Amino acid sequence: MKKLSILAIIALLFASCNTDEDANRNSELGNPTFGNVTFTFANEVDGEPLQLGSTTYVNSNNETYSVSDLKYIISNIVLINDNGLDYVVPEEDSYFIIDQQLSSSLTITLQDVPSRDYSGISFGFGVDQFKYPLNGVMNFVPRADEAGMLWSWSAGYRFLKFEGDYTTEENAEPTPFIVHVGSHGSTLDNYQEIIMPLSNFTVRDSETSAFGIKADISNIFDGNNNYYFETNNEVTIDPVNAPIISDNMKTVFTIN
Repeated sequence: MKKLSILAIIALLFASCNTDEDANRNSELGNPTFGNVTFTFANEVDGEPLQLGSTTYVNSNNETYSVSDLKYIISNIVLINDNGLDYVVPEEDSYFIIDQQLSSSLTITLQDVPSRDYSGISFGFGVDQFKYPLNGVMNFVPRADEAGMLWSWSAGYRFLKFEGDYTTEENAEPTPFIVHVGSHGSTLDNYQEIIMPLSNFTVRDSETSAFGIKADISNIFDGNNNYYFETNNEVTIDPVNAPIISDNMKTVFTIN
């Protein structure tokens, strides 16, 4: 009787230790289970929540600025698994506009994600030039147009819409700035792939798993490169400054 009790306890412990692995094993054996994933973008400036309107910020060039509009496109989402079981979000469900003025847009929900461990996430800043303006993303065109993120169907998308006013030490009169970054055909490709690690992130059957992404807007100026309004306060179809800002966008996002 004592031997049976010990064996029973060992069996219970073994079952308990493997509970979290069941979803992964079932998926690999052809009996997949699914959960949901949500992640929320928190737009910040140097650790403080971004406030649109009269709140002012200072960049490393001592330019004081306020932000009236901030929008950017996120696309091509992939949840990365160390065993090669990446989850690629279906193309038609993988295009989003993050709009600071629209709180509901800051949270992205992925449904029916295979239950397993994930070690990272990747997504695109903007729209891959090989997939725009219409190929595979027809449902996104009217949404982008309504949000002001579409120049025209022939020219392409605005990946980033960043607008406001700024002053300098020499000029205290507020001056408008417009920073619109996108790709234009095959000659100006400003699409970027962002890859970030996830720690101990597991999607479980019929549950919702969540994490946050911090977007530090100050890195638009001071990421891999330095960009200042004094250099150019209106960036649209700009073959010089748009790539600088696009490259900086790779440093904007971190797991919160």
